[in-house]
Amino acid sequence: MHNKIPSMRCNPNVMVALVHSTKLPWVPPDRNQQDVNGFPVPAYARTLPEAWQPPNQRAVWEPYFLRVANRHIRDLMDSLAGLSSNEGNPSVACALAIDYSEEKVEIIIASKNEVTYRTQNHIVKVWKAMVEISALTRSHDIPCAKQKSTALIRSIYKFCMPTLSKNFLNNISRLRGWASEYDKSYEADASKEKPFWRSKIAELGVLVTSIKEILHDLSVYENAMMSFTTAGDDEILDKFISTMDTVLDRTVEILALGTRASRCRNDWQLGDTPLDALGFYVNPLYNSFLRHILQDLISFPQHIEKLRKFYFSPHLSRISNYTLHIKPLNETKFEATPGPFPSTPLEWKKVYQHIHREKGYKFVGDEDAHDFSNIPTDPTLLVVHPELKIAIYLHALSRTHGYKPTPPFNYISASEFPCRACVLWIAQVNAMKRGHGVEVRGSSFRWPNDWRMPVVNNKEISRHVQDEAWVEYLRAQTWRGEINLKRIRRKKVVKK
Repeated sequence: MHNKIPSMRCNPNVMVALVHSTKLPWVPPDRNQQDVNGFPVPAYARTLPEAWQPPNQRAVWEPYFLRVANRHIRDLMDSLAGLSSNEGNPSVACALAIDYSEEKVEIIIASKNEVTYRTQNHIVKVWKAMVEISALTRSHDIPCAKQKSTALIRSIYKFCMPTLSKNFLNNISRLRGWASEYDKSYEADASKEKPFWRSKIAELGVLVTSIKEILHDLSVYENAMMSFTTAGDDEILDKFISTMDTVLDRTVEILALGTRASRCRNDWQLGDTPLDALGFYVNPLYNSFLRHILQDLISFPQHIEKLRKFYFSPHLSRISNYTLHIKPLNETKFEATPGPFPSTPLEWKKVYQHIHREKGYKFVGDEDAHDFSNIPTDPTLLVVHPELKIAIYLHALSRTHGYKPTPPFNYISASEFPCRACVLWIAQVNAMKRGHGVEVRGSSFRWPNDWRMPVVNNKEISRHVQDEAWVEYLRAQTWRGEINLKRIRRKKVVKK
């Protein structure tokens, strides 16, 4: 086992698995921060750690969609990815390339597994339905267009119901858990002398009531989720869709509270928004907990709303007569060699302890009592995530065809927020000499245990992914261990 350690510790696939092998007590504050001090932040900037942002990164290729399209196209892509996940392809990513000279629209699709024919056919049906609705809108047949729209949305809900129901029930459970813990904490603090920030919690009663009302309205549908996929349940499904639309409007208002109010930071001393205060009240280690639950809860109806706005707007009319092509990325050429893996959780623990000793990290108390139950022991369980498959496809196109002055696309959408390892990898590819300026809509900041290093420049990029994984892992083990992290970083600087 000891002889395997040198090769394993240099492998970012192992590093990502190690990050995931513990129950993280620390999570970065947000997944897709939209503004800083009231000013918008470009999506491209959010894909790069600040230290890695080259000053002339955009000079290589001017981003395609910033030049010839607009935000509506990006919303469409996010919707197509988010509304195409199903039991066959639970994780989907897509990109859209429009060839105006040949009047062709190409949708590139990728998944962790092979993209099924059912998923491809679903996207084709959605596109054709949108084109039909757009034509009816232009001919001013609004009643018929709305009828077609209702049928399209109903069919999307049914197609995605296996994954939607799983996420819905999980988010309802998380929200109910937050409400339960909030009530317990509030009752326990009722008779205590309240610190300044806890006295502010009483002022958030109206917000808490609104959240609990949302929970009550959605709880009605918990037992009926899977029945929506069968025939004869359209009436109940339509009520559920209407409820989700209403919840979307109410939740967006809640999420918008305090996002641009700088005084919240001083008033709450817990974060930027009242939601952060409520999240901190229940879980001091993760003050964005409640906000992330609400974001996840409305993700699906948000995609529906974006899709609806797109096909009712004039933005589809210009390309509605273009030929549609679907390009599934089902090749098996994306994976870099994962290297040897430990075969048991005990061997994983040996690797973990050995590397920590190399880094000069000492355990404190019971910090070495970690959960090693959810880790891969077989390299074949690792997969290249779908958004990275599309990035590799773009890289191959640039080398084969040498697109000038722009690539066919540079924005990649995913059914879920890309994980932290994916965002780091994309940032490194962007920093290459012929980087593509690839953009994604944010990051979940998670380190999934199935992540695999892609084949493109894996030797150069793996070092950065490995270093960042170590920082996150040590931070998790030491509960915001700033002292240990600073010491380790100083050692790395001295060595260089």
